[in-house]
Parts: sequence; structure tokens; C-alpha cells
Amino acid sequence: MNIIPGIIVTESCTVSILPALFYILICLKTKADTQITIGAIMTAIYALVMSMIQVLFFLPSVAATFIVTDRLHRNEMFNLLHGFLYLIRIPGDYLLVTYALCN
Repeated sequence: MNIIPGIIVTESCTVSILPALFYILICLKTKADTQITIGAIMTAIYALVMSMIQVLFFLPSVAATFIVTDRLHRNEMFNLLHGFLYLIRIPGDYLLVTYALCN
């Protein structure tokens, strides 16, 4: 079964699990300062990758919902920025949970 042409589901799952396993090993074997540094780097990279996926599939529908809501509720239009920051911050939250569990 192919979700993306040229990539099998098992390959996709393997590619998505490897960064988590790498970070778990980092958390178990290194000092807290190194863990935070590696976590910050991985968060930045993962946020970019997740943003690309969100742009392709998820973000257009969320943006349409936000725009309709903005048109209906003019006083709350500045909340759009918070929604965007939330979507970008999601990958970092998962790394934060991993860091908390390992320490």
C-alpha cells in the first residue's frame, strides 16, 4: 500500500520512528545541556518538516476556518497569530514530553 508514490508504508513508519529513537538514546546517554541543545535542533528541523506537511494537507482547511471565523468575529482577529504559532509549536511539544519522561 502506497500513501505517497514511491514510499511504502513500512518505510514511512521507519523514517518517522528513527528520530524519536535517536532522541531517546540522546536523553538516556548524555547530560541535560546536551539533551536540550539536541532537542532544540531537532525541534527546528522537525517543525520545518511538519510545516511542509501541514502546508500541503492540513493548513489550508485550518486557514479557511480561521479566515471565516475572523470575518465573523472582528474583535478577535489577532488570535490568528496565536493559532499559527500553535501549529508551528506542535512538534516541539512532543520532544518536550520525551525529554520530561527521560529525566
